[in-house]
Order: sequence, then C-alpha cells, then structure tokens
Amino acid sequence: EPRSPPHGLMMEAFNNWIQRNLDLNNDGVVDAQDALLAIDAAEKLYGIAYEESHKFTPHFRAAVGLGCLFYSRSFPYTIMFVRAFQDTGTPMVKQAAKKLSVQYVKAREQFLTQRMPTHEAQQTVAEYSNTMKRLKSIHKAAKEMDDPREIDKVQHDIDGCHAQYKIAIASLSSIQAVLQSVK
Repeated sequence: EPRSPPHGLMMEAFNNWIQRNLDLNNDGVVDAQDALLAIDAAEKLYGIAYEESHKFTPHFRAAVGLGCLFYSRSFPYTIMFVRAFQDTGTPMVKQAAKKLSVQYVKAREQFLTQRMPTHEAQQTVAEYSNTMKRLKSIHKAAKEMDDPREIDKVQHDIDGCHAQYKIAIASLSSIQAVLQSVK
C-alpha cells in the first residue's frame, strides 16, 4: 500500500508548483506584475473565445437541451423558466455585464496609470511611518510658531505623503487597486 509523503514534502511540492506556474515573468517572485500578466492572458483568451463562440452556439444549445432532457424531472417547467428568463432576465444581465465591463476597463486604466513599480512601492510603504512622524513634528512646530504659510505647506506635504502611501499599497495589491478604482 503506497504511503503519502510527509506534510513538509507536500507543502514544498505545492510551493514549487506555485512558483513554476504563477511566476509568469520568471523573476523568481510571484508579485503584482505576474498578476497583470495573468489578467492580460485571461483577456486574450476571453477575446479569442468570444470571437469563436458564435461557431459553437448551436452545439452549446443542443448540449444544454440534452442535459435538461436527461437530468430534469420537470422538463416543461425548465422550458417555461428558460423562456421567462430570456424575456425578462436576459436584458438585465446583458446591461449589467456591459456596466461591469466598462467599470473594469476604467479601473484597469486607472490602475495602470497610477501604479508604482514594486520596489518603489515597497520603499514608500517602509518609509511611510517615519516620514509621517517627521512631518507631524514639523506641523506641530509650525503651529506653535503660529506660521500659517508653513502650516499649509506641511499639511500639503502630509496629504501628498498619504496619497503616495495609498497608491503604493494599491500597487502592491492589484485586487485592492481594482476595487479601490471602481469605488
């Protein structure tokens, strides 16, 4: 009787599989760039499938029909449901799909224009706490000296630092960036 390998070996094999299959740019790290490459590949495959799908529509309908015949105990109700959905649900689903597509394109464009290179984003996140402490102490000193121009300048720097931090965080997490852009 074959025995399963120890847990550690299984995890190592799993990690190696992830590294081989998800590191699309072969830089040794699975990161946001690999996610972008995966999304690009998925978009290309979707485009090809969409262009070719009209050839297979009759086959698809036939397969669904056969499935309904063999696996549905209430075939007349299934037909009634499909017809009702075609008349009432399909227009709403198409409209929602169009909206989702437009939002996705906008979010992707915004992400691609705002994202930072990974090393720059990591550096921004690492330095954020110290930079904010320094700026807040300067802001406090400007308040004590009652210098409105310096207070405004430092507040502008604080806002800019925080904005850069948010962009860096979004760049390090492509999913978070897409969700943030869709808001």
